[in-house]
Amino acid sequence: MPHTSQELPDRAAAAALIASLTETPALGLDRHLTVFAANGLASAVLPSSAVGANIARAVFLVEKPSHVDVGWGLACEHVSAALKASLGRHGEDDEFIRLVGELAALSEDFNDAWARNVAPTRTGTFRFSTGETSSAELTYTLNSVSDGSGDSVVLWEPADEASALALQRVSPPEVRRFRED
Repeated sequence: MPHTSQELPDRAAAAALIASLTETPALGLDRHLTVFAANGLASAVLPSSAVGANIARAVFLVEKPSHVDVGWGLACEHVSAALKASLGRHGEDDEFIRLVGELAALSEDFNDAWARNVAPTRTGTFRFSTGETSSAELTYTLNSVSDGSGDSVVLWEPADEASALALQRVSPPEVRRFRED
């Protein structure tokens, strides 16, 4: 069943935690993979992480984003598996029906990934463009919020020193100033 306004999870603590993380991209996702919070670094590296954006729609209904350098098929599999796992845990509701129906009707990539029945994973590594001539390899960890809401916090960490430096270069100005002090 969908949440009523009285049943919506209190996301203030998760949003505050995400905002406080200045050296790693971080975002909060609900059980439908809709972003409810994102820090400045996530917004700089992952344009599809704007609050209110749905990660599944961004992956499957938008042209392959220029910020993902390699591993697009794997990204499709990870997102499809995460959505399918959430559906299995929380059951079908109107939003799941709309979302999966829309993706199935409009995206062959979604249909292919959904049919493969890939097991969900809590981690993965992808290379993202951080400018015209640089990129960063980032490893994500999907962390479930323990309140039963189905919410998750996703943390992205640089996979190597070169990626850490590339990430520093795209940090929002207020984060760069903090590091320089």
